[in-house]
Amino acid sequence: MEKISLKTKLLFGAGDMFGGGSVNLINFFYLIFLTDVVNIRPVYAGLIFLIGEIWDAISDPLMGIISDNTRSKYGRRRPYFLAGVFFVFTSFVLLWIPVDFAEQSARVMYMLAAYLFFNTVFSLVMVPYYAMAAEITSDYNERTIISNIRLAFSMGSSILCALLPLVIVRSFDDIRMGYMCMSISFGLLFSLPYIGVFFGTKEKPVTTRSQFSIKSFLQPFSIKSFRLLVIIYVTAFMTLDIISILVSYYMKYYMQRAGETNLILGAVIISQILCLPVYFKLSKKIGKNGAFCLGAAIILTGLTAMSLVSPNMPMAVMFIPPVIIGMGMSAGVSMPWTMFGDVTDVGEFATGARNSGSFSGIMTFVRKVCSAVAIFLISALLDFSGYLRPVDGIEQIQPSSVIISIRLIIIIAPLILLTIGFTAAKRYPLTEQVQNRLRAFMDNKAKGESCEEEENVLKKLLV
Repeated sequence: MEKISLKTKLLFGAGDMFGGGSVNLINFFYLIFLTDVVNIRPVYAGLIFLIGEIWDAISDPLMGIISDNTRSKYGRRRPYFLAGVFFVFTSFVLLWIPVDFAEQSARVMYMLAAYLFFNTVFSLVMVPYYAMAAEITSDYNERTIISNIRLAFSMGSSILCALLPLVIVRSFDDIRMGYMCMSISFGLLFSLPYIGVFFGTKEKPVTTRSQFSIKSFLQPFSIKSFRLLVIIYVTAFMTLDIISILVSYYMKYYMQRAGETNLILGAVIISQILCLPVYFKLSKKIGKNGAFCLGAAIILTGLTAMSLVSPNMPMAVMFIPPVIIGMGMSAGVSMPWTMFGDVTDVGEFATGARNSGSFSGIMTFVRKVCSAVAIFLISALLDFSGYLRPVDGIEQIQPSSVIISIRLIIIIAPLILLTIGFTAAKRYPLTEQVQNRLRAFMDNKAKGESCEEEENVLKKLLV
């Protein structure tokens, strides 16, 4: 077995504090920051998300190809981690400057520019990072361990992003200054770990190069295993995004308990982390796709319980649905990326090149585009249902149409998404046995001992 030192695993895993934490913090608070602090109409706030992800249609896959073709004395992934130390901090702080231009159009333009810059930096750092996660080792179980360590850091960061931002913001009399100090604090948390990622990890030498072409962008979609993985990944993370984005509105306007939002978010993420070891063990017994299916069923149970909660219930009862949702979401956020390294093996088998960056770029691009569309639709529904923005800094009581929209979206949309993801997971063919069989074939092929019959069987099953 190919062993990776614990130090390397920890230093590398810390890099996902940015990947997981920043995305969750934005999902938790950015839409309501735009509507209630910067005072932008929900539909325009949704457009900021949507346009930002349209830009990712270019930046994510392109960054994957650039990363695959980078050649330097530090490797093809690590130079971008060093650049991330400065750019991650800067882009995140600019994202939360609560500009107060008199014209709404000026506010929208600034926030759009800041969001585009942040997305570009995210692609610059996280596409190579996710690609390198599949390249540190080729061992099936070592990949799972590294993935779970990385996700533990990601979720630990997410806990801080759920519990602390509003605490920091509310510790200032001026809420705008509070958001600025919050962004500086978390900008440092997200950027500094890349010093360790850069100096504490090494890359294996690679001689193959990818070509800049439309085919390079679309090539991963020609592989069945990858298509199914993308469906699994996107449905899980869109579910997480929808719940994360709406929970602030749900707690503020339906439950009338805005001050307890961070506690509810914390309950979801803490239960996610506590269940990670459980799914790690289950994935060895029932497969990674089986663990995902179990998690999806648990999330649906939690959403059902959430639909029964009312504002007059005790706080202890309110914690039950978030804890159940978090227990299921642990599989939703962990299993797709443990599958990713195995699918890049299929990509190498199908194309003859190790283009993990292209696969990573497509994964992050599809996720962000789908999430952006979901956020835009949510914001548009809020706008069209009659959402009332603050007037002279004073928040308004929302009409019943807005409350009903929030409650329906937060339940029905995840139900549809998880049903699709569950179906894709049941069809996912890359079990541990199949992956070991694939690795054995590729090792034999490298020695000039490949079997054409075995190759045809694997192609039919995986490609």
